[in-house]
Amino acid sequence: MKGGGLGIFGDFLFNESNNYSQNSFAEMLSGPLVQTFSQVDQLTRGNIAQYLAGEETNVGPEATKFARSNIPGGNLWYTKALTDRFVFNTLAEELDPGYFDRLEARQRRIYGTEYWWEPDEVAPQRAPDYATALGQ
Repeated sequence: MKGGGLGIFGDFLFNESNNYSQNSFAEMLSGPLVQTFSQVDQLTRGNIAQYLAGEETNVGPEATKFARSNIPGGNLWYTKALTDRFVFNTLAEELDPGYFDRLEARQRRIYGTEYWWEPDEVAPQRAPDYATALGQ
């Protein structure tokens, strides 16, 4: 049923959170205001609990992700590349130095891939390698 005949409803019935926004079914039904309060709660109390438990917090990237999802016009397809490159990627690196180095190392370790356009670069240094992208 999950991912099959019931489509998105099966995903909600058989997962604790959905694959689209990582919100619970109750949060999705309650609307965007409750979802925003839940995100603020996770950002503040969640990071405080991690800090008190001696765990590593990700407050910088999480705050950037929260800002990115709540700034009006920030996720429009025609402005997304500009806001990501010039605002949010710079903000993420300032709040958590070395963030993109760790992100790239993780991509390389898990998927064996590399960026052709680094997240912290204004413009790509080369064209994409289409032969590699197509698995040839």
